[in-house]
Amino acid sequence: MRAIGFVTVLVGACAVTAASGPARADDLPLLARPIGVGGGGGHGGHGGAAEGIFLGIDGGLGIVGSFQGAPAQYAGAVGARVGWQSPRGLSVFGGYDYLGVTPKGADGALQAFTFGVRYAFPPLVPAPYVEALVGGAFASQWSTRPTGGIGIGITAPIGPVSFDLGGRDLVMSDQGSLYQAFTLEGGVSLTF
Repeated sequence: MRAIGFVTVLVGACAVTAASGPARADDLPLLARPIGVGGGGGHGGHGGAAEGIFLGIDGGLGIVGSFQGAPAQYAGAVGARVGWQSPRGLSVFGGYDYLGVTPKGADGALQAFTFGVRYAFPPLVPAPYVEALVGGAFASQWSTRPTGGIGIGITAPIGPVSFDLGGRDLVMSDQGSLYQAFTLEGGVSLTF
């Protein structure tokens, strides 16, 4: 009985196709877009996301593991970003992060200024992303330290507004050793 139902559906689909004329490649829906075809992306998301300058804010949790005898700690973290996103998944940005955690030898919270590049995978909903960051980090008694990092997450646009959920891993030098800070954040960005 299922075979008869399948054949009936198949014959009906063929009849509709024949009545509508010859099929062309651009009539077929694509699950993945070929290279060079716009689909949105970047900090603001994926297909349908606006192209242009964006402003974003993040909030979440800053975490550091134990380091040179200092215990592990966590605290509230906030950040802000401004940049440009292309409709093909690439964005570039500059940002500031207040990580909330206090490094060993400092009496204030760790903060970072970074420049980054992000690629979101446009055909997926929500779009997963990866990003690379480079810049400087400081705390009250620290001089600015070279900093680099990576981030991963997902982004989902609704018109010019995009919602992000992700994590970043920042690594900085401290007197010949590496100091590592993680953030788990949610964010929102607006494209102009």
